[in-house]
Amino acid sequence: MLLRAVKEAPAQAVSKSHALLTRAGYVQQSSAGMFRMLPFAERVLAKLEAIVDEELRRAPLRAEKLRLPLVTRSELWEKSGRLGSYGEELLRFKDRRGTEFCLGPTFEEEITDLVASYGVQSSRDLPIKVYQTTMKFRDELRPRFGLLRGREFLMMDMYSFHETEACALETYADVCDAYARIFRRLGVAYDRVNADGGAIGGSITHEFQVPAEMGEDEVVYCTSGDFVANVEVAASSEGPCTEPSCSCGGNGELARRPGIEIGHTFLLGTKYAEAFAAESVDSKQRKSPLVMGCYGIGISRLMAVLIEAEGGSDEDGIIWPRAVAPFDCVVLTAPGNAKAREAYAQEARGLCDQLPESLEVVLDDRWKDSLGHKLAEAKLVGYPDIIIVGKRALDESTPQVELIDRATGEVRLLSVSEVAAHLAASRRTSSPL
Repeated sequence: MLLRAVKEAPAQAVSKSHALLTRAGYVQQSSAGMFRMLPFAERVLAKLEAIVDEELRRAPLRAEKLRLPLVTRSELWEKSGRLGSYGEELLRFKDRRGTEFCLGPTFEEEITDLVASYGVQSSRDLPIKVYQTTMKFRDELRPRFGLLRGREFLMMDMYSFHETEACALETYADVCDAYARIFRRLGVAYDRVNADGGAIGGSITHEFQVPAEMGEDEVVYCTSGDFVANVEVAASSEGPCTEPSCSCGGNGELARRPGIEIGHTFLLGTKYAEAFAAESVDSKQRKSPLVMGCYGIGISRLMAVLIEAEGGSDEDGIIWPRAVAPFDCVVLTAPGNAKAREAYAQEARGLCDQLPESLEVVLDDRWKDSLGHKLAEAKLVGYPDIIIVGKRALDESTPQVELIDRATGEVRLLSVSEVAAHLAASRRTSSPL
């Protein structure tokens, strides 16, 4: 098993997530803003991606998954008008033939060109709702905070095309509902805030912000109502709340707090469709540009945010939501002389054999290592349940093992059958809602 926990975090690790993911052996920095995702990180990312897949494919959204090339022709960006305006974060290069390309930080041009290539869309072909989860690259000037602001990152980006704005707004609402289900399954508290469209654009746009001390964004909210917005678009950021849409009725106060963006939604209108001649035709053969929406969730950033958010870590290490933990549990053995170690090892193997095959279990076979060392590492890694096989497991009348709940710290003595029941129940509680 490729898991190399280390005692000290790298000097450049300012955020909790960067320090803990590195110490626990999930990631290793390759260069500024770029990380090697090691096997345990890959397991977490795969589970995050699976949850996103499940919710985006559910009714009424029913989005389809595809995959677009990371390398995009620069002429597409020139066609949309963003080649010059996007800035130096867009990494551009030429191949041996002199053709100019760029590494895609976002894929509005690529997907709109694809839809336009199929010709005019009829009503029966719409709406189109497609998404991908792939690596992206943004040439950040100052990448920092580990996975929170990297240059290379894993992201889900979804795009929708519609005949009318009313239909586009329905999809927009469906995507926001899917986001709510995703974050609820992860136990993430978030704010859906009014936001600026930035380089992507859009007449309506919202960010999904997680309150966190390490957040680079700043959110303005009403202490007595439901108003919340990015400070960039808020009319005011302090004093009485005068927002007409706020439920406080003018009786609230505005305050500010840091947040980390984990998702974004944009109603783009016809900007890209007009540039690429992506059109629909109605029953009277009248053509009009498609109305487009785009939506994103930073998957690798979300892995870090789960640690940065309240309850995502403690002084001992990571506390994963069960739904995305790399494994369900780890089985450790107590120390002892050679005979005792062999007996504990035999009991530990037997316990693993009796657990349901659906459970993902790690058996720590470092029989000679101290229990303190193994336990500290298990807490650092963030296994939801830690099972310790010791002297009580050898009791012929009532054999028991010790089970530690990583999130609560609760310690229980359980029989093998009780352990299996507990783990199965815990798995069910982290299943789709």
